Formats: sequence, structure tokens, C-alpha cells
Amino acid sequence: MSRIFLSAVLLFSTLVSIGQMNPQYIAFVGGTYSGPVNREAFLAQQGVGGSMKVNDHHWTFITVTSFQLTVLRDSVQLCTYKNTGNLFEPLLRTKLNELRIGDRILIFDIWAVANSNHTVFLQPLEYMLK
Repeated sequence: MSRIFLSAVLLFSTLVSIGQMNPQYIAFVGGTYSGPVNREAFLAQQGVGGSMKVNDHHWTFITVTSFQLTVLRDSVQLCTYKNTGNLFEPLLRTKLNELRIGDRILIFDIWAVANSNHTVFLQPLEYMLK
């Protein structure tokens, strides 16, 4: 019995790993999916976008409905903001203008609407301002 359970756990973990390597839905800010980004380039963006995989060679845009953004500076949490919609709200935009080089931006709890009003969860994003 335990061998069957172990085999099932290993199979499930393999399928989850494959799903993460081959996502069906992705989020981005300014076409960047995470990593280092120029401060000015990040501030020039209007919000968070999303895409859905149609086939191996085609992605289509989907509408982000909400996300949460946290700014970290030297491991201190400066602010956390729950944003509704895909565009940065005015209050969040004001807080983003205070960003400095070296700050980390975490965007998570990203929700979007795909085809036929199907709500999907998108992977979190992390940016380091340079």
C-alpha cells in the first residue's frame, strides 16, 4: 500500500513540475516576466498584463482583474497595496514614485479573466530596480 502511495506522490509532483515549466497563463509588467528592470522603465508602465497560451506558438492577452503589490527595501516592507483592475491605481502610482534603485517589487495574488469569463490565477512576479 505504501509503495502505491509513494508512486502516486511522485507522479503528482512530476506533473506539477511540468505544469510550472510549461505555464498556460503568465503575468508581466511591460513585457518583462520578472528580474532586474530599470527604475524609469518600471515607472513608465501602466499596470500588470496577462497572457494565455493558445498553442505552442501563440499567446493571447487576457484581462488582469486584481493583484497585490509589495515593495521591499533592505528587507524592510515599505508598502503593500491591493489593486483592483489591471492598471496601477492613483494611490499606488503615488507610492511607486518613491521607489529607489535596489528596491524589490513583489506582485502576487494576480487574478485574470480568460475566455468565457473563466477566472485564472497567474504566477507571482518579482522585480529588482536597477
